[in-house]
Amino acid sequence: MKKGLLILLIGIFIIGFVNGAGSETESNFTIPGCNFGETGLINGSCSKNGGYFCNYEDGNYSLYNTLYDYRGCSYGANKHTPGQPFCCPLGYFCENSVRGPICNLREEECSNQSTQSDCENIGCHWLPIDGGICVESPADYGCGIYKTSETCNEDIFRLGQIGVGTNICGTYFTVNNIEYLRRNCRCEWDGPVSICRVVHDTVEEFNNGTANSFKCKKSFSIGDCIEGVQLITWNAIPQIISGYLSGVPLEILEADGCTDNVGGTERACGTSTIKLFVFSLFSFFMSLGIIGLFYFLRELKDQTD
Repeated sequence: MKKGLLILLIGIFIIGFVNGAGSETESNFTIPGCNFGETGLINGSCSKNGGYFCNYEDGNYSLYNTLYDYRGCSYGANKHTPGQPFCCPLGYFCENSVRGPICNLREEECSNQSTQSDCENIGCHWLPIDGGICVESPADYGCGIYKTSETCNEDIFRLGQIGVGTNICGTYFTVNNIEYLRRNCRCEWDGPVSICRVVHDTVEEFNNGTANSFKCKKSFSIGDCIEGVQLITWNAIPQIISGYLSGVPLEILEADGCTDNVGGTERACGTSTIKLFVFSLFSFFMSLGIIGLFYFLRELKDQTD
């Protein structure tokens, strides 16, 4: 019985090792950038979790690990200026050192900072809300915090990529066996009503001619983050880009999420939304294998004694 269990554990380890070793994929990245995950990372961009930065230098694309590679957190610059965007995982900030800027663990709480300078000096974000608040990540807010067309279009906090309402960007949905892609999330100023909206484009895939496409413009009402959950509502305005001579069908708008949501939807928020990837599936299998190997060797030793 023991031998059978040990063989099973070792078998699981071997399977896990093979799967783990082959799980990392590389993409044929046609847009200039770095091989990263399944989709790649565009030149000059930071990964969504803040762990990697892609930069073109000396004729090659270099993928920086922002926790270990200097100048990764500062987007390739030799010095980071407090208050400017940086690329680091949550809980870290871009700090200058003799060898260059690097992500270091933040020891102070963002919420305890009462001035913009104190906030930005420890790598937190000072948002123009209620006279100014210091937050760990702007991702719990939307483009609506910008009150002018200049700040909206500049989007210094990257809310058009990481803020509320951007989680759908890069995802597909299907209506009547036709596939649609939601892409190009961004902040966009709506001049007639003076609102900065979250906008994405929705494009019909695999078409024979000019693709039907439209953009969806949303403004959000965001509730407080309570125990890792916040309630959001929104109003949505579709605007045709091409095709759809009779207007965008309602079933497509509903599938796209481009209709008003007055009842509210719960969304994960705060630091509890960050998933640590320290202990992976591969690590789990390896641990089982080590345990199995330990008991196997111990039983083998008992039999030879």
